[in-house]
Amino acid sequence: MSEVETPQEETSVSSTPAKKGGMWIVVVAIIVIALGGGVYAYRTGMFKGGAASPSVVVSKDPTSVVATVNGANVIRSELDRKIQQLKAARPAGAQDTTIDDGFELRVLDELVNLKLLRAAAEKKGLTVTDAEVQEKIDGLVKTFGGTEALANQLNAVGLTPEELKENIHNEILIRALVDGETDIKSVTVSDAEIKTRYQQMASSTTGDVPTLEQAHDMVRDGILQEKNAAIIQSYIDLLRKDADIKVLL
Repeated sequence: MSEVETPQEETSVSSTPAKKGGMWIVVVAIIVIALGGGVYAYRTGMFKGGAASPSVVVSKDPTSVVATVNGANVIRSELDRKIQQLKAARPAGAQDTTIDDGFELRVLDELVNLKLLRAAAEKKGLTVTDAEVQEKIDGLVKTFGGTEALANQLNAVGLTPEELKENIHNEILIRALVDGETDIKSVTVSDAEIKTRYQQMASSTTGDVPTLEQAHDMVRDGILQEKNAAIIQSYIDLLRKDADIKVLL
């Protein structure tokens, strides 16, 4: 299967991220934290525009196996559910990459990566406590303005509380794995990189443009996520080299 492709869109600068973008991160995250620039784009609302492509075809048999990873199955219902959650979580105004012909395969690729990463973490004896998961949930409650507001967001994207906990569990587990197996914790972003990226975005933006000072943290986070994504992808490539993966779509 080809390497993971992150969504790419036309650039524009916006200083006001949408809350729903936060739920996009909750849903995608953690498919494998490695959507880097794509996740960042939806979170900030910085990337807009683009044309629609034919819709993804969804199988009617939810029990069919769409991939195997070292003998472990990925079934159609897992893939379909993740696709629907990603569609529902997309912030208003952001480009809909979920209707791209290749989107289904990219999501499946990430589900395969997730199984590989979880297996690698478990092999190293890494664990996640209920308290760690709850701390993340408490942070989301604060971000969305209360328990009821978070519940409404979950309902809007078709994510159950149990699925949220599982996603967060995966995120913590994978971050611990990647922190220990790569140099991701040493990644930095220079002021020169931030200035260059800001100028690129600003030059292609129509309408009001925030100042470099206003956009600084947002641009820095985007570059950082892209660098992190590259490191994570390199680690995933190593795992895939020795894995027995079969794609059955």
